[in-house]
Amino acid sequence: FPVTMTLPKTVGYIGRHKWSKEALQEQNELAARTGGYKLRRCNNSLGNDFGKMLYNYDMVEQEITDTVILTEGVFDAISLVRKLDLYDEHQIVPVATFGKKISETQIYKIQSKGVKNVIIGYDSDAVESIRKAASVLNDYFSVLIPNMSGDGKDWDEKEEGEIYGIFSGKLLTPREFALDIVQEI
Repeated sequence: FPVTMTLPKTVGYIGRHKWSKEALQEQNELAARTGGYKLRRCNNSLGNDFGKMLYNYDMVEQEITDTVILTEGVFDAISLVRKLDLYDEHQIVPVATFGKKISETQIYKIQSKGVKNVIIGYDSDAVESIRKAASVLNDYFSVLIPNMSGDGKDWDEKEEGEIYGIFSGKLLTPREFALDIVQEI
């Protein structure tokens, strides 16, 4: 998939293996035992600083988009657009940060478009990364975190009804999210 930051300029490419996570894990466990070749789930173009890029950033419109949903990967952002039917909706836009982090450059780019709210939609297994990102983002935006309670599924693996249920449920503030973490320990 091409990554554009200012249409029509392509600034990089990202690809993902078509096998499931489970099939790749099985292959890689076999490769580890036999000395074979391990397969990568994702493969980005070289020579690009993905820490400064945001996938789907071109859909964020100045002074129209007030909320972005941060996802880890391209396929998560695409899934949210598709499953929530956000193709022509510009008030809320899913964007991918290419991992479980947010850089100062990415924050600046989101801020420069006038975005006021950020929903951190990283995978449910990224608890510590979500906490760190929320701590940083909370200085610049109103931050909310969906309660996905460790179901282990990425956005692209969830059914449409599951996604609507998550977003129609209580979204947590960074403080509430941190308290939930402490209560689980």
